[in-house]
Amino acid sequence: MSKNVEDAEKLADEYFAFLLTDYGFAKVKGHYASYEYNFGYRKENIEIHLFSDADGSSNPFIELCDYNQLTAQGRPARYPLIAIEQTAAVKKIISRVDYDKYGKDEMEILIKENAEIIQRHPEVLRGDLSSLTKNEPGGSYGNRS
Repeated sequence: MSKNVEDAEKLADEYFAFLLTDYGFAKVKGHYASYEYNFGYRKENIEIHLFSDADGSSNPFIELCDYNQLTAQGRPARYPLIAIEQTAAVKKIISRVDYDKYGKDEMEILIKENAEIIQRHPEVLRGDLSSLTKNEPGGSYGNRS
């Protein structure tokens, strides 16, 4: 397992622990899909999903998946959490995405900020996604596709 994946999972478990303790979510076991490592936290039809390039090169992409809204391919609707709010620090980090160059400190800021967004907007955990913008397949997240 690459260092970025290890760091992402460890930091997410720390900052998203409130999902397990306060909201009854369960951790989704990590798995590889193509060149990405995926994991998250799920309750009923809502999942906080994280994924990173498994080669060690990227910070994680963090989104909410709504399994009540499925695409024609049977995939859940996806909403980046930073569509609700985006601090200057997060804007700077997602514009460069490069874990190799900027490392764990920036990853921690990104994960912590995303967790805090959910804490300020707990309605998304109950399915009220009115504050979110859907991420279309092939859509972008900073410089990612």
